[in-house]
Amino acid sequence: MKTLLLRLLWFSYFCYDYLSCIPSFKRIRDIDSKLSIKLSNYLRANKTKTNIVIFACYEKDLKDDYINYFISKLKDCQLIIINNSNENKPSISEVGKRVVWINRPNFSRDIGAYRLGISACKRSKLKPSDTITLTNDSFFVLKDSFFDFLVSPLQSEVIGHSFSSSPEPHIRSYCLRFNPKILDKLAIYLARIKPLRSRYSAIIQGEIGMSKNVLLKRDFRIRLLHSPVESIKKQRINNTSGDFILDPYEISQTTTTYMPEIIKREVVEKGLAKSKLVASMVSQSSLPNNVKNSILHRMLIDKTKKNLAYRFKRFIGEI
Repeated sequence: MKTLLLRLLWFSYFCYDYLSCIPSFKRIRDIDSKLSIKLSNYLRANKTKTNIVIFACYEKDLKDDYINYFISKLKDCQLIIINNSNENKPSISEVGKRVVWINRPNFSRDIGAYRLGISACKRSKLKPSDTITLTNDSFFVLKDSFFDFLVSPLQSEVIGHSFSSSPEPHIRSYCLRFNPKILDKLAIYLARIKPLRSRYSAIIQGEIGMSKNVLLKRDFRIRLLHSPVESIKKQRINNTSGDFILDPYEISQTTTTYMPEIIKREVVEKGLAKSKLVASMVSQSSLPNNVKNSILHRMLIDKTKKNLAYRFKRFIGEI
């Protein structure tokens, strides 16, 4: 009963957000369309790498220690960084031979950034041998071996980092690789999603919707790196075990001697892991010291003003 009530409240907030965003629909779509055209022109003229990484982030810049670390590790990739910002200053610029930086309004969150990048990739007529990776700043890399995932040959049409069966079966969108065969159907589906601000839209229509309407609906060959086998048998997905936990959200079940490849940004905030455990893992990681300090500051020092509105959004799942 409580779960049903929370879903109803969350959906109600989504409806409120939908109505408040209607006046912005055309403006946001026009901005994303113009940025997509510019990005596709850039890719046609300058793309030298076969692995394209679309990295979605929120309110970041090139002064960010972790962003610079991430860029340094992807020398064999064409990196497209799409920064969702509350400032209404859309732009696109080349910040390196293989790195493009885009600022766009923060509508549709990571899904909006993915939609823009996928649209540009579709326009640029990629080769069948190219690969596209969707990833974002909802997690931090702790082991350099993670980056092998972004450049290794694709043995399936889709490779997901992990899978969830809640609230519906879906491949998590924080790290997802696929070949150009997926582009058309994925672009068509994402174009149908309205540019909203709510997390409900990004999760239900975006992350879960991509799996429900495209990835799991079609006869694509899908492989997962981590997920409980029993939860994916019905989805015709091949599971490949690695040297880390099945689910990045199960970190609380591990010990301080265990080192995952990645750590989700909100595990402490959401009560999924103790601060001491997280501090130990980050401190023992292979990251440079300045990056370690930056991550620990973000994960363990909460400066959010927890007013009534914040607490309500957290309660219903909007945060």
